[in-house]
Amino acid sequence: MKPTLFVLRYATEGELERLMNFYRANAKVASPPPSIGSLNKALQTGRLMVIEPEDGGGYVAASATFDFSPDGFTAHVGELSGTCVTRPLGGCRPLNVQRMFIAARVAVHAVFSSEPEEGGTDTLISIVKRDNEASLRNIEAAGLVPAPALPDWMDYEHHSWTGDGGDGWAYYLATASTVRQAVADLDTLGFFSGRVRLTRDDLVNGGEEAIEIRCALRGMEMAEADLREIAAGRQHVHLGAPLARLVRRSVK
Repeated sequence: MKPTLFVLRYATEGELERLMNFYRANAKVASPPPSIGSLNKALQTGRLMVIEPEDGGGYVAASATFDFSPDGFTAHVGELSGTCVTRPLGGCRPLNVQRMFIAARVAVHAVFSSEPEEGGTDTLISIVKRDNEASLRNIEAAGLVPAPALPDWMDYEHHSWTGDGGDGWAYYLATASTVRQAVADLDTLGFFSGRVRLTRDDLVNGGEEAIEIRCALRGMEMAEADLREIAAGRQHVHLGAPLARLVRRSVK
C-alpha cells in the first residue's frame, strides 16, 4: 500500500495571502478564520504550521499559536488556535491530525518560548465552542485542563469578540502534564523519527489508505532531548501558571 505523501512545515511571511484564502475557504461557525493581524504576527514569529502534499499543491491543514495577550505586559498568554484540517487528512489513525497539531504546538512552546521575567507568567490556552464535541474531546485527551475564572482583561477580550459575553465558549489551560502528554502523543505518531505514518478508511476504494507526513519543523531534532527531560520531570517547564492580571512591563 503506497502512502500518500505530505510535508509538515512552518509557513513563511510571504504566504499571508495564501493562508487568508485557505482559512476563508474553510471557515465554519465553530472555527472562524483568524484575523489578518493574528496571522501576520504568527508568521513573523514562526508559529504557524501547515501541511501540504509533498509534490506541491495547496494546503490541506494549518494550525497556529497566536498571542492572546497584548504586548507590553508581564502576563503572556498564547492561544492554540487556527486549526483547520481538510478532507485529505480527515479521520486519521492512531491519532487524528488535530491531535498531532496540539502536541506539536505544546512541545514547541514548552522548549522554545522564553522564560517569563521575574513576576511574569506564561500561559498557553485553547478556546473551544462548548457544542463542538470533537474539538473538546481532542483538547481534553491532549491533557489540557478547564481554566478557572478568567481575569478581568480576558473577560473583556471575550466580550470584544462575542459581542454579548455569552458562555458558549470553554477555556482550557496547558500545564506540565500537558507537555508530558504531548511527548507521549508524538511518540505514538513516530514524530521524532521525522516521519508520521497514519492510516484511515478509504471511503472510495474500500480498505485502508496509508498517509505519510514528513516533519520539516526546524529545531525539533534538538528539542527532543529537552522534551524527554521535561516528560521525565527532570527539567522545569514554566507552563501552568494561573491566568494573571495585566501588569505593564516596566521600561528600564
